[in-house]
Amino acid sequence: MRFLICILFIAGIVVGCGSAQKSFEKGDYVSAFERAVKELKSKPDSKPLKDILRTSYKEGVTRLLDQVKSQEASTDPYRYEKVATTYATINRMYDQLQTVNCCDKFKESYRDFKTEQKQATSMATEARYSYGEQAMALNTREGSKQAYGEFMRANQLTPGYKDALKLAQQAKEEATITVFIQDFGNVQPLYGLNYNPFYNQVTNYLFQLTRPNSFTLFINGSTPGYNYNSKRPDQVIQMSFPSIYFSRPFITKQTVTNSRELS
Repeated sequence: MRFLICILFIAGIVVGCGSAQKSFEKGDYVSAFERAVKELKSKPDSKPLKDILRTSYKEGVTRLLDQVKSQEASTDPYRYEKVATTYATINRMYDQLQTVNCCDKFKESYRDFKTEQKQATSMATEARYSYGEQAMALNTREGSKQAYGEFMRANQLTPGYKDALKLAQQAKEEATITVFIQDFGNVQPLYGLNYNPFYNQVTNYLFQLTRPNSFTLFINGSTPGYNYNSKRPDQVIQMSFPSIYFSRPFITKQTVTNSRELS
């Protein structure tokens, strides 16, 4: 009888220690709530899970709202992006709460913060756009690079915001250094050697250095849409072979002696 009671007690501990319970005990209320929502789908009548759901939601939202207050009071120039992210977490939890088939009275005590999230996103977008304009006004390459990042982030936060994409492209063009890779032209190769493999290898390597967010552009005479006469490059790479040296032949000799006894 004692053996049976012991088995039942251990089984009860194992059942009670779900992932939601573990997150709750660690004080990770957002994770505990989300795990409880998931676990309730397979255990809709579990009272412990419902208790975890209600408590973790209440504590999680309370802490997140306190976090919003701290973020808004900070001097971080990009603080409203953090505020918008925090509100997004609260709204995600609220939407998940509506999916569970229980706790109806509890649901009525809470609301979403989608309006606040939208306002924070709007303020964050305007801040990025404003910082982009300030950086552009510096009329320096570093300023243009910063402006590009600010305008791109503004458009990411609010797609299609004003002329952020247009200004980002303008800033990128102003910040980009164009490097023209000059070919050998009419240079006559010595000893009938073909320089093209070397030229192509170097050119292909430099082309690979041009990334979407890079501010250095490598081009050559074959680059589509580029006219050397209408738009002068910032820098030019000239490759040449002023001389070629052949080393003296190096000959090695090795003598091997094999012997074998015949019986």
